[in-house]
Amino acid sequence: MAALGVVGIGSVGQAIAARLLARGHRVTIWSRRETSRTRALVDDGAIFSSAKASAFGLDVVVSCLSDDSAVCSVFTPDRIAGIGRGAVHINMSTISVALADELEAMHVAAGSLYLAAPVLGRPEAILSGDAQVVVAGTIAAIDAGRPILDELARSVWIVGDRGGRASLVKIAVNFNLLRAVQTLGASIALVERGGVDASEFIDILTASAYTGTVHQGYGSRIVQRRYKPAGFTPSNALKDLDLAIDASNALGLEMPHDDLRDVLLSSATQRPDLDWSALAEAYRTHPPK
Repeated sequence: MAALGVVGIGSVGQAIAARLLARGHRVTIWSRRETSRTRALVDDGAIFSSAKASAFGLDVVVSCLSDDSAVCSVFTPDRIAGIGRGAVHINMSTISVALADELEAMHVAAGSLYLAAPVLGRPEAILSGDAQVVVAGTIAAIDAGRPILDELARSVWIVGDRGGRASLVKIAVNFNLLRAVQTLGASIALVERGGVDASEFIDILTASAYTGTVHQGYGSRIVQRRYKPAGFTPSNALKDLDLAIDASNALGLEMPHDDLRDVLLSSATQRPDLDWSALAEAYRTHPPK
């Protein structure tokens, strides 16, 4: 069995490692420090490796780090050179298009494989194997990473041979999610202000126009104010919106964002430890005119 490691043990990284352990893989977890998440994984059979290690020494490296800065701090040129020829780095982080392309070039130069594979889905979907993954990379990288991705995801979408394309798709998907949750929050506040039961409104909405998991899942979460534990924080959402703005600017497009960015910035300041869907409270607490 290939030597497999997971880098970045946030809520999503923990779910990835836990899923791979449950599927019988021998998993090394690589983190800056020991936390309750790393200890829980060690209890389940994972091997803890300190971030002070200069190289990974693994056949397969799966990373899920918070942003471009975190990725750059971990995947330095020296560490990329130490991944090893023929080994594959599966990057499941949501990062900028430019960084995805840069990382891919650095891996190619070092003789290792790079697979951009940002994950779609909350941690609970990853744990059950029901997440979806958007993938871009060379045929060799896809072949090397596909067995691991099949353990994590129900669907693997291949969108091109250049890593940045997977990042672009993930950024665009997240932009849709941000707008959808913003609209949900505003519409729930609207019916509540008018004396209509919000749970019934969500039943009506998801039985007719919006039958998918986004409106069903986030709709009930907002109605019940079920914002903990936070699978995705307002700061995470703000970072993803900024990635969408940067990507659109680079392509000469103008994306509507000002009102959404203001709401997310307020939520990140006032409710930093809650799930990002708590942005709905901005509409509920707005005083009537």
